[in-house]
Amino acid sequence: MRRRRRGSATLEVALSLPFLLGLFSAVADFGWYFQQRQVLSSAIRDGARVGVSAPKATDPLALAEWSARQALVDAGYRSMDTVGMTADLVEVDGAWSIRLTVRQAYQPVAGLVPCPAWLEVTRVMMLERQDLTYYDAS
Repeated sequence: MRRRRRGSATLEVALSLPFLLGLFSAVADFGWYFQQRQVLSSAIRDGARVGVSAPKATDPLALAEWSARQALVDAGYRSMDTVGMTADLVEVDGAWSIRLTVRQAYQPVAGLVPCPAWLEVTRVMMLERQDLTYYDAS
């Protein structure tokens, strides 16, 4: 009688283990995806914040992009080769703003959960000074 119980426990573990491993890898994939997205979002938010408060005679777009790249390096990104970043001035509701977009290829941990191939985050912040001649170096 004992022998049957021991065999049934082994069978239960053998049947449930693949499901549990799949569940754990799905949690890891989702966690990794949202962590990477949060790092990118935080970096471009910091870059846009620096760009909109640029001092006189400074290019706010170049400053925003440089600051966002620096934030990514500080967050542990070793290479900027896989990160595409664009910064441009846009007019939103009659006010000039900086739009900063970052795009990176996403590589899942286990690949069992369908996730997008690219992580793309965009942030828009209004310039503190609306007079664009303020930023001209001439």
